Amino acid sequence: MNMWQDFGFKDNLYSTPPLTGTPEGSQLLVGRDAEVARLRAHWASLDTHASMEGNNGVGKTSLVAVAAYRAMAAHALDKNQPFFLPLVEPFQMKAGEDLEEQVLFVIARSIIHYQDAFKAAGKKLPKLDDVRTWLDNPILRGGGGGGSVLGFGANANRTQSANSGGFSKAGFRDTVKSWLAEIFPDKDAGAFVGVVDNLELLETSQEARKALEAMRDTVLALPGVKWVLCGANGIVRSSVGSQRLTGVIADPLQVKPLADTDIPLVIQRRVEAHRLRADAIAPVGPDGFTHLYEVAGRNLRIALKHAQDFSLWLHSQGSVGTGADERLQLLEVWLAEQADHYEEDTKSVTPAGWNFFDALLAGGGTCSPGDFEQFNFNSNQAMRPYVKQLEDANLVHSTIDESDQRRRTIVATSNGWLVHYKRSGYSLSLDDK
Repeated sequence: MNMWQDFGFKDNLYSTPPLTGTPEGSQLLVGRDAEVARLRAHWASLDTHASMEGNNGVGKTSLVAVAAYRAMAAHALDKNQPFFLPLVEPFQMKAGEDLEEQVLFVIARSIIHYQDAFKAAGKKLPKLDDVRTWLDNPILRGGGGGGSVLGFGANANRTQSANSGGFSKAGFRDTVKSWLAEIFPDKDAGAFVGVVDNLELLETSQEARKALEAMRDTVLALPGVKWVLCGANGIVRSSVGSQRLTGVIADPLQVKPLADTDIPLVIQRRVEAHRLRADAIAPVGPDGFTHLYEVAGRNLRIALKHAQDFSLWLHSQGSVGTGADERLQLLEVWLAEQADHYEEDTKSVTPAGWNFFDALLAGGGTCSPGDFEQFNFNSNQAMRPYVKQLEDANLVHSTIDESDQRRRTIVATSNGWLVHYKRSGYSLSLDDK
């Protein structure tokens, strides 16, 4: 039996992976109705691919998956609604990787996954056994001749050997593209919705722009697929401004942290979804989680991580049977212990470094080098050594801009927020909860 069952729940209440495009994912998404409506309007009305920016952990991937699922559910109830379906998994940009091949395999898996939805919508489908054959062993059966590939309208004429890797890849790509064109013959027929996530992993806007430009005539040109490009720290906005991407990717939608008033509902819905018995008490309930959210600088992913870590600690202490009020007090004790532990790694930070750190987190935990005057520095160069101190202590993380290696955006880490919590005198008190 896992610890969540000891607490009276069937699964992890504080899971950090993105919500999925499922009924449960839709139920668990909180506070994003306006963003969901905007995405659905974009997909139904515009030819460009959408994009989004927001801090890491703000919930961009969850937002896209649930928006696409709700569009699919709306079409099931009213055939006049646009027909969109979320691809079964998101993608991440990695330098030098062939994203198109990954995408086409996920599209093939998605065709199988949504076969009932396609049939209900009256869509023409390929032979699903043929789709499975490609997924198990993507080697074209028979070669040349310009015949139908697996009975679904693709021309298979190639000069390579039918058993060669090159022939296999080329045949598979053409076949999946033909399936997409048959299922979604025009823009009014609907589309899959896919996410290309974490563009900031490419480190610089120059690399991200180059990767997106390379995708323009491949992944971004696939028929029957609407993409949402997601990233943090200004990477998306600076990347989509390329001349080659004009009219291909829209300017990003800004996704802000959830409002404090939405946070209790995040936990309430998870409790309702996972509760095994009526008297089960969440290790971190709505009040405690609201406190964690504040401690974490309003970063939902960090707050969920802290809630998981505390739950494990509570279970290991043999405190599964404690009541809600006692758990709130234990959460305060645990947070103080964690803050003390992380502060041990900050001995190299100078008083001036701490002044900068405190001002940074008081202002929200994010800045750019150009904000140096706000921190009473005369120049970006004067601020730089203190940023380096905080990076070495794992209190902040910096993205780096272009080939000159200048810092572009400076963001507090989860460790940094906990240390800030201690340095504020544990002022984010639970006493009035």
